[in-house]
Amino acid sequence: MATALKIKTADDLWDLYEVNPVEFVKDTLGIPPTKQQAELLMSVVDNKKTHCRSGRGIGKTWGIDFLAMWFLSCFHDAIVIITATNNNQLYDVLWAQLKKLYERWELKQFFEILDYHKTMRMINHHSTFLVAKSSERAGTTKESAMSGFHADNMLIIIDEGAGVDDVIYNSLEKSMTGVNNKMVVTGNPVRGEGMFYDIPTKYRDYWNCLKFSSLDSPLTDKGNIQKDVEVWGIDSDMIRVNYLGEFPKHGSSDVLIGLDKIEHCVNNVDRQDGLCQIGVDVARMGDDLTCITILEGNALTKILTYPKIDDFNQLSGIIVNEIKEHKASSVKIDASGMGIGLVDILRQALYVLQLDCKVIPITFGMKATKPSAYCDNISEMWCNAKTLIDNGEVSIPNNNRLIKELSTRKYSIDSKGRIKIESKADYKKRHKQSPDFADSFNLVCYNPYNITDIEITATGDDLRKGY
Repeated sequence: MATALKIKTADDLWDLYEVNPVEFVKDTLGIPPTKQQAELLMSVVDNKKTHCRSGRGIGKTWGIDFLAMWFLSCFHDAIVIITATNNNQLYDVLWAQLKKLYERWELKQFFEILDYHKTMRMINHHSTFLVAKSSERAGTTKESAMSGFHADNMLIIIDEGAGVDDVIYNSLEKSMTGVNNKMVVTGNPVRGEGMFYDIPTKYRDYWNCLKFSSLDSPLTDKGNIQKDVEVWGIDSDMIRVNYLGEFPKHGSSDVLIGLDKIEHCVNNVDRQDGLCQIGVDVARMGDDLTCITILEGNALTKILTYPKIDDFNQLSGIIVNEIKEHKASSVKIDASGMGIGLVDILRQALYVLQLDCKVIPITFGMKATKPSAYCDNISEMWCNAKTLIDNGEVSIPNNNRLIKELSTRKYSIDSKGRIKIESKADYKKRHKQSPDFADSFNLVCYNPYNITDIEITATGDDLRKGY
């Protein structure tokens, strides 16, 4: 440890560790870096610019903080700037972990943390400092928020670089005018576009490019990874991005269904005869649409849309006409909120008309049939649609809005390893419209517990109790 090495001044640090960050981490933090972390550390010694794309769980956050503490300690009047894709990643992850490491640091007597300013600086030598710098500062442009730093010894770290605006890259690179200025960019390769993608492709000659797989890290659970490989496939974007450190084959990897798979299903799948089913996504507010989809066999043959209809008797009449025309065997209705009322009215109408068609209420946000795999039944519906589309088992029309909604809904993985689909509110914030077409499509394709083959007798009161 550093105490045993009798470090008394900054000069001692420079002499011992300026070109040996791996030993610095071992001696001053008591942590032996993994092989991948050591490779990242040594890349910064040997190269002006380092780009590192990686899978998840490899200890990237610690690796970044190791770099920051080493550079801050081992270079005269050093400045370290850390930024990230958003304030949560910057402050709640990187800065929080840095503070934990500081508490065990053998060199903490030489440095102080100013938590309010998200700054660490050398005591009695304030020109040596580290700052966690946000690009989201109120009253500034992204470029101006990152400008103004210059020093002979400066390390710039950008984490989760795939989500960082190109303007930030350009602003920080302009600051690199000193003789010992370094830049490190790390992150999961979630997008096949932007500066994080361009560096290892267009600008590779100017960067040392690293790629770390979760399969090669001693910090990851290989059993969990193997389970995901069995579910998704080794060449899927989910595995490529989250574990292999590879860029997605198409678009953004946090989108659940690939555009190429969807386009393949547009009038390009052999149609199979079968029962006719109807899906109804009921408009809830504002400019949301009530969307009705008709699935005949394995083909989506018709999409009907209406502005928000408050009169459920009128909406029930429209659905009844479609049941008669297509001889539908079942109608699946979004029974969330106002949809509960439509279920009761439609059932009563079918009873009076003596039409043999089941009305199946599906309440969005309820427990999935496979709760170990999906956070809720919405996530399960989307993954069911993904399976049908990926396998080419459903034919869809060339409807631009349906294709857009299916190809742009994002997902995440929660702490239990379950799929969680992006909330409708977040989707609407990004696209300024509700995914009504896709929701209706997912409803009509969804078949939990083989519900089209059993009698559903729930009433509106049952649904309000969480049937």
